[in-house]
Amino acid sequence: MSTTVILIRHAEKVDPRDGAFNVGLDGRARTTGLSVRGWQRAGALVPLFTPQGAPRRDPRLATPMAIYAASDRPRSHRPTLTVGPLAEALGLPVQSAFRSGRDEEALLTDALAIDGPVLVCWRHDDLPRFVRTLVGGDTPLRWASRCYDEVWVLAQAPSGRWVRHVVHPALLAGDRAPQFDEVDAARSRAASASRVSSSSRSIGLTR
Repeated sequence: MSTTVILIRHAEKVDPRDGAFNVGLDGRARTTGLSVRGWQRAGALVPLFTPQGAPRRDPRLATPMAIYAASDRPRSHRPTLTVGPLAEALGLPVQSAFRSGRDEEALLTDALAIDGPVLVCWRHDDLPRFVRTLVGGDTPLRWASRCYDEVWVLAQAPSGRWVRHVVHPALLAGDRAPQFDEVDAARSRAASASRVSSSSRSIGLTR
């Protein structure tokens, strides 16, 4: 059973009314595609989530064993396009049968049966549905409409309770800097203490 569900929003798009255009997988202008920056973000997910990136990434993130994306809509293929490069790098299929705004609970039922972390790429309006289902709580929650640089990690504690962590991996120039919560601070202190202890033993300061 999976105890880690990693939530991301699809990568950037542009409004054609601004004089720019989105790009499809074929490199042509497509209303269903991603902006140039969106394709850059899709590519940056590869070193973030593949095993080779583990030493450098936030410890709350992990290489997924399964990848889900919201099913395509007539005017947006962005969720599947966003995770396409990562899925190819990991040799995983993109599971895109679930619909944003309708099938969040069904997706979780499927995903939680998987042995290992899962990654879900979704549309921002409906991402809070996953949190309400697993974490619960009455506090209103929303994913900001202009936010593309955030990751929500839903993790199950040994007690069985689910908690939400917010991670800023800072993949592209202009992204917000990473924020470290108390869990990361504790890990940092433990690692520092371990290094001090090892150093002390190496110079004979411990008995």
